[in-house]
Amino acid sequence: MFGRPIKSTTQAIAILLLSAIGANSQAQLDPGAVEFSLNIPYLYDQDQEFKGGPTASLKSGFGLGLGISYNFSERLALRSDLSWNRLNYSGQRILDDGNDTVQNIRGKLDSWNITFGGDFYLTSGRIAPFLSANLGWSFVDTNTPACPGEILCWWEPLVGYICRGYQ
Repeated sequence: MFGRPIKSTTQAIAILLLSAIGANSQAQLDPGAVEFSLNIPYLYDQDQEFKGGPTASLKSGFGLGLGISYNFSERLALRSDLSWNRLNYSGQRILDDGNDTVQNIRGKLDSWNITFGGDFYLTSGRIAPFLSANLGWSFVDTNTPACPGEILCWWEPLVGYICRGYQ
């Protein structure tokens, strides 16, 4: 997943610039300071096959995230990050109807992640090695309906019958 090359030069330049900005701002901690960050997570394409036959194919895409950290000292900071991604997906699912019916699905997947972590800098100064630990939680919603939707129709005097599908 992490070994794939970035698809365009523009993406590579953007990641390098954002990394340089982030590295500069984290080089020396200001005790008592609260810092905010804007994160732009990028997820790569991924294909997955599951036991029993279902498949899933996720398309790559950018997301959006926000972070906050508090510096307890020049060497210790605690932080929290919240990020969101919406990716297109396609796949097949096997219905539990006794016939193992294969149903093709596609849609948009929403992913939320929240992490809590800390950094401990081993030395102080402009460039310092550090230890980092994170603990997080992820929520994924495939927006795939569990059952067929309903179609409701009504009479509109100006245009006639209107029918709409609802999930």
